[in-house]
Amino acid sequence: MRHFITLAAILIALAAPAQKQRFMYDGEKKIYYTSVADAENKLIDHIKKNKGYRSFPERFFAYLISNDERCFTYDFSRLEEVTESAATARPLRVVTSEDGMLRLYSWDIEGGTMSSFSGITSYKDKNRIFSHIFISDEIDMDEHEEGLDKSRKIGAIACGVYDINSISLNSGQTVYVVHSYASGSGIMYSSGLEAYTIGNGELKEYNLFTHGSESSNRVSYFANPCCTYIGDIMLDGCDLYIPETREGYNPYGGDLETGRRLYYQFDGSTFNYVGIDYPQGLTKGLCNYKHNLIIIGQAPWTIRIDIMPDGKARYSSWKEKSCKETPDIVLKNGSHTSEPKDGDPKQSKEKYSFRNGEYIYEISWTLDYMFNPINPKDWKVVVKRNDKVLMTLSGKEE
Repeated sequence: MRHFITLAAILIALAAPAQKQRFMYDGEKKIYYTSVADAENKLIDHIKKNKGYRSFPERFFAYLISNDERCFTYDFSRLEEVTESAATARPLRVVTSEDGMLRLYSWDIEGGTMSSFSGITSYKDKNRIFSHIFISDEIDMDEHEEGLDKSRKIGAIACGVYDINSISLNSGQTVYVVHSYASGSGIMYSSGLEAYTIGNGELKEYNLFTHGSESSNRVSYFANPCCTYIGDIMLDGCDLYIPETREGYNPYGGDLETGRRLYYQFDGSTFNYVGIDYPQGLTKGLCNYKHNLIIIGQAPWTIRIDIMPDGKARYSSWKEKSCKETPDIVLKNGSHTSEPKDGDPKQSKEKYSFRNGEYIYEISWTLDYMFNPINPKDWKVVVKRNDKVLMTLSGKEE
């Protein structure tokens, strides 16, 4: 009886169909595999064997994703982990929507402070899997200027992705909100949300965001310098907050972010702009500024300087109380001086002076490419009366 069972097992094994062998192709070489797990192992082996600045085999991987529909539900966590730990400038990120209908693959081909992404956008509609590829190295400047073809444009949606939010509309339709980022250098950063729907075999833009009479499928912000972290776009249920920043300026000029957020609220079909939100809890009487320069906090004092819409400076200070409360002192029309520090044109000594009757308030600090508006380095506050120093507060040079 035992021999009969053994023989039956052998016959069943022989009758079972062998796994079909497939291949990944980079345009010159083929790598054969039998399952997606086997393909992942071979991609990992390739990375480990070819350690270096650009060891992630993006063309093999793109061919695999676009030609093997089993990839759509496969967990590539081991490949993600290897690309993070190996000596590669192309770490992989795979993000999937909650309902499993949209999957985005993204990897950075630069690896430095300036990002340059490749990506693959895959989605499912009526039991069919659609995949579109964007490989950055294959795109020349003419294509960028004239406009990418439809497939590459869809593939580029994945570039820089780190989250997908699914929004259910009152109509029952699902909108996918793709959150992505990019950095132009160590002092430039951008982040954005893009909204899409799936239908009739296509991934289509959906105008989810409205601001006045304008509607769009995208909202974004640009921070320069990004070395001062001011938070990111936050989508929290029916509430959307976008940091308000000033674009396109030289960071050495001291023209920093406002510190405020744009607030949008969801009504069941769109996110509508409501107004300005003040996460720092600043009293409303001071919220009419154009942008903030500095905030200094040294117990028991809090001091801030804002630039007003007319371009002039305003000084506000609190003693032993929150900025949500009315300030003890508000001074306007401050005078400003600036001079290079230690002969270095990339560093300057900034000083603002405000008069309050017989009293003069002088606030100074060092401005350079690492400037932080929250307690900047080497700051000093001096209060004088008839040229006699009454009080001095200071921060230490880092």
